[in-house]
Amino acid sequence: MTTHPAYEEGARQARETFATLKASITDLPTQALDWAPAAGVNTLAVLVRHAVAAARFGAAVAAGGEAAFGPYREGPRRQAFQSRQLTSGALEQEIDEAAAVVDRLLLGAPPEGLGEPVRFTDESPGFYTTRAGALISMLGHLREHTGQASLVRELWAATGPQHGWR
Repeated sequence: MTTHPAYEEGARQARETFATLKASITDLPTQALDWAPAAGVNTLAVLVRHAVAAARFGAAVAAGGEAAFGPYREGPRRQAFQSRQLTSGALEQEIDEAAAVVDRLLLGAPPEGLGEPVRFTDESPGFYTTRAGALISMLGHLREHTGQASLVRELWAATGPQHGWR
C-alpha cells in the first residue's frame, strides 16, 4: 500500500520529536523526573508520559482508528498525570515504544483517509474534525510537551533542589 506523503512527513516529524523528548530525560535521576519548577507545573515524568500517550491516541485516530476519547482520558491520560518514581530508562523505553507505534500507524494509514471526517464514538472534545486534523493536532501537541520537557530539564539543571531551591 502506498502511504500519503502527509502521513510519511508526519511519521518523520514524530520520530524527530520523540528523539528530542528522549534527550530531555536522558541520564536524569528520578529526583529530577519528579521535580516541578513551581506549584501547578508538570514534572518531566508527567510531561513525557502524557506526550507519548496522547501521541499514540492522536496517531491512531489520524490513521483511521476509532475516536473514543473517554477510554483514553480515563486510562493512559489519567495514568500519565499520576506518574512518580520512574527512572529515565523506563521513560526512554516508553518513548521508544510510542515512537514505533506512531510510526507503524502513520505509515500504514490508508492514503485516501486524510480528508475523512472524525466522528467520536463517545463525547466529542472538539479537537479535530478530519483525520488530517488529527495528524496535525497530534504533532503539535507532541511538540508542545517536548518543548516544555526541554525547558523543565534546563530549569532543573540551573535551579533545582541540588542548588538548594525547592
